[in-house]
Amino acid sequence: TSAITAVAAQPASPTQLWQLLDYVAVDYGGAVSQGQILNASEYAEMLDFTENASKQARSLPDHAQKLALVAAVQELRAAVSRKAGPEEVSRVAHQAKELLISAFPIPVAPKTPPDLTRGARLYRAQCVVCHGPSGAGDGQLARTLEPRPIAFTDGERACSRSLMARFQVISQGVQGTSMPGFAAVSDEDRWALAFY
Repeated sequence: TSAITAVAAQPASPTQLWQLLDYVAVDYGGAVSQGQILNASEYAEMLDFTENASKQARSLPDHAQKLALVAAVQELRAAVSRKAGPEEVSRVAHQAKELLISAFPIPVAPKTPPDLTRGARLYRAQCVVCHGPSGAGDGQLARTLEPRPIAFTDGERACSRSLMARFQVISQGVQGTSMPGFAAVSDEDRWALAFY
């Protein structure tokens, strides 16, 4: 929980807000379908993430597009609250992400090609214990964690996540989960992990 508290205590930043919006865009479908809650803890997480995103959007520095961004995040929060369909939630979250990147440019790719061999070594040293040797979310600690670690072997999920999203999760962690952030690791190493 210390990693969770640390992420929650960070001041509003475009990258943290981007991560929250991306997470909701991708994972909301596992929480709600046809107006019904499929997974109560996942739905609670979506509510928490959109509330946090709304606070962060309002706390960003002034910009000509800030009001539009705040409105888009509030629309996302309202869609999640009324249990809208996953397609609508994803569309609104992606619109908010586009406004965010337009107003507050953040790096979306590495400066140099990543070292995949280095990424593999870092994965074995830092990630295997939770995510497992093949990335199936079945590491030694997986059964003790709630929510369970993400299975990187889920092809549909892998296709829905950008490299930027992976980089941000590695950098910032995921609030409300056991996934810590690795901000102390160099950008190059975090990109290597994201690509690996």
